[in-house]
Amino acid sequence: FPPPPPPRPLADDFEDQTPGERPSGSSLVVNEDADAGRGNVRVTTETAASGRQSVKVTDAPGQKAAYNPHLYYRAKLSGGTVVGRFALRWEAGTTLSHEWRDAASPYAAGPSLSVDRDGGLRANGRETLRLPPGQWVRVEITCPLGDRAKGAYDLAIRLPDGETRAFRGVPCGDAFRELRWFGFVAEGHNAGMFYLDDVAVTPLP
Repeated sequence: FPPPPPPRPLADDFEDQTPGERPSGSSLVVNEDADAGRGNVRVTTETAASGRQSVKVTDAPGQKAAYNPHLYYRAKLSGGTVVGRFALRWEAGTTLSHEWRDAASPYAAGPSLSVDRDGGLRANGRETLRLPPGQWVRVEITCPLGDRAKGAYDLAIRLPDGETRAFRGVPCGDAFRELRWFGFVAEGHNAGMFYLDDVAVTPLP
């Protein structure tokens, strides 16, 4: 029998989606009162890292869960090295996180980024840099999985001025060995807003 085809990369730039609607291609969890203004996820033409459209994630008080709204992509990658990329525009006062998870119960988390209300970005608890408000940055995470997993990953962030800051060998725990969940979370109960664009998950050959 021929070998199975390589996993297809995930890529989402939101250009072919309808502004004002919830993005397709990802799974969303929003408050049931989202349309009343209590947090939401929508395709927008307000700003974009490339092209004309992006996704706007709006957080708001009054939601039952501090981790809503959030959106995530499903994957099924258990070996080799995987590169996750996305463009992020953080707005002042917003708290958010990005995480890779497996399918265990309880799940094991791998690369995990968090941004506090002042723009401080931590990679699995490690201080990295402070994000500029209202500007696009590009994030790249390279993480080996399966037999190649080392309990660590590499992080690169390209700032608006073109400078790239690299953080090598960020520890993420030995339990994480496969990627099933690639998500973005509006954290907390405060009002906030961030934008996403050019989301991609690519297995390296």
